[in-house]
Amino acid sequence: MQILETLKFHCTQFGADCRDQIRKFAHDTSGTITVEAVLILPILIWAYAGMFSFFNAYRAQNVNLRAAYTLSDLVTRKVDPMNVSYLNGLNTIYDFLISAPHPTWIRVTEISWSADEDRFNVIWSQATKGRTGWTTASLNDERGDELPILADKTHAIIVEASTYYTPFFSSSRFNMLMDPVNFDNFIVTSLRTVPAVCWIDDVNCHDF
Repeated sequence: MQILETLKFHCTQFGADCRDQIRKFAHDTSGTITVEAVLILPILIWAYAGMFSFFNAYRAQNVNLRAAYTLSDLVTRKVDPMNVSYLNGLNTIYDFLISAPHPTWIRVTEISWSADEDRFNVIWSQATKGRTGWTTASLNDERGDELPILADKTHAIIVEASTYYTPFFSSSRFNMLMDPVNFDNFIVTSLRTVPAVCWIDDVNCHDF
C-alpha cells in the first residue's frame, strides 16, 4: 500500500513538473529577437540592395544626361570647323565626366529645316567607335518626330551620347529585378555664336 502511495505521489509530482515546464515554455519570450532577426534580415538586405540599385541607376542616368548637355554646349559654341580629333576629344570628355567602366560612343549631327522639302536635312553626321552617321532619310524616318520645330534654313546640332550601365546589385548576381541598360541621350541644341558649325571636309555647309 505504501509503495502504491509513493508511486502515485511521484507520478503526480512528475505531471505537475511537466505542466510547469510546458507553461514556462509557452510563456517564455527569450530568443524572440534572434528568431525575428533571422526571418526579417534577408528581406531587409534585399530591400536595401534594391533601393541602392535604383538610386544609383537614377544618379548614373542624371550624370549621363548632364554630360551629354555639356558636349552639346561645347559643339554649339564652336566657331572653327570640327574634325575627327575634336570629335574623339569630345568622347574622351564624356568618358571623364561619367567615369563609365563600359565602352561609350557619341554622334554629332548638324541638321537644318527645309520648308520647301518639308523635312530635316542632315548637313553632316559623324560618330565615334565605328558608329555610322545619320542620313537625311534615316534621321527623318527614325527620329523625325523627336526633332523640334525650326525656322526655314535654321541649323541645329544633335548630340547623342551612349553608354552601358550595369547595376552593382544586378539580376545576374543577386536575382534582383533590375537588369543592365543602355543610357542613350538625344540632345538637340540651337547654335550659339555662328549660323552653322561645319565639318572640316564640308565647305558648303552654310548653303543649306
